[in-house]
Amino acid sequence: MLRIRNLCVQYPFNSFGKQALWNSIQSRWRKNVANESAVPRVSPNVLRDLTLEIESGDFLVVLGESGTGKTTLLRSIAGLTKPISGKILIQGKCQQGLPPHQRDVAYVFQSGGWYDHLTVREHFEIDISTLARGNSPAYWLDRIGLTELADFKPPQLSGGQLQRLAIGRALTRRKSLMLFDEPLNQLDAFSRRDLLQLLRQIHAEGQSIVYVTHDHQDAFLLATQIAVLHDGSIRQLDLPKNIYDHPQHISAANAIGFPSMEFFPSKTFASHEFPASLVDAVLGVRPRDWRLTVRTNIGQPAPLELERNQLCVSGKWSGASWGDGQVLGRIETGHTPVSVVIRASEMETSLSIGTPVWLTTDLTKVHCFDRCNGNRIEFF
Repeated sequence: MLRIRNLCVQYPFNSFGKQALWNSIQSRWRKNVANESAVPRVSPNVLRDLTLEIESGDFLVVLGESGTGKTTLLRSIAGLTKPISGKILIQGKCQQGLPPHQRDVAYVFQSGGWYDHLTVREHFEIDISTLARGNSPAYWLDRIGLTELADFKPPQLSGGQLQRLAIGRALTRRKSLMLFDEPLNQLDAFSRRDLLQLLRQIHAEGQSIVYVTHDHQDAFLLATQIAVLHDGSIRQLDLPKNIYDHPQHISAANAIGFPSMEFFPSKTFASHEFPASLVDAVLGVRPRDWRLTVRTNIGQPAPLELERNQLCVSGKWSGASWGDGQVLGRIETGHTPVSVVIRASEMETSLSIGTPVWLTTDLTKVHCFDRCNGNRIEFF
């Protein structure tokens, strides 16, 4: 349905602006302890040889931090940004040279997409000839919850209502591919829930969707596939569960899950002899994979250890928050704070701040990544 081959897009800035942006990107990478040596090569491209493929009826969520090129990717598909190289095909038709209005896509921007001089109802009447499935504007107004505001104009609407208007306008069009650029950012919790359900219904009817976000919860709720975008390239394209259980790049491991994966450079385990492939590696553990026990030997936190096919971390309990039947705890170690998620039923007693504790996990649940390029290393 959508095929992208070796797509490259340059930063649309002058030389001074590009240099400042490159410096910002490098600075952000250096702050990541796990990747302090993996600073990206200075390049004028925001997207670098990006290749992507989805089938008809897929709901692809492109997940990544701010500045990774998510919006640029959508704008390139829609024809609003011109790539310097690569190919984009929709339904087998090459999109190079086609203006945006001739492309078979509907686009929902982060903001905008409405006319201040028109009422809500008039927005839906503009493209009455292309209304999907023959439904009237009243039908779509009801589906997105704007029936009572049909005679209002955009300046009279709240931010969330404006975004619902933009989403509704895109949904009414008969397009093969719909593009969503973080459309739920301005919505309250109830509106988000309702519109997430609406998007799932639209997808269930066979609509192909590309949706970009930095919110991994939206990704898990909506996606049939997730593409993790980092440093201008797709690091992993897979099912949501596969990315969570078997991330192929450290950026994929960090993008999925809350709290995010905890990382420990292998050099931290000074007393353990690693194979050559892991000497300069990073070990990662999901906070939900830790087991918590109270230490009986009072004293200074022990160093991080690998023993008896387990990774062990010693530290002191520094507080927790409770909710949804689980406890989110924080452990202060001799190296870096560590998060742990435990079922409330497994908490034998309420721990006071400063209580010595052990965190352990099986090596089968430890993920390994190359410290330089971030790629997964299969070992445990």
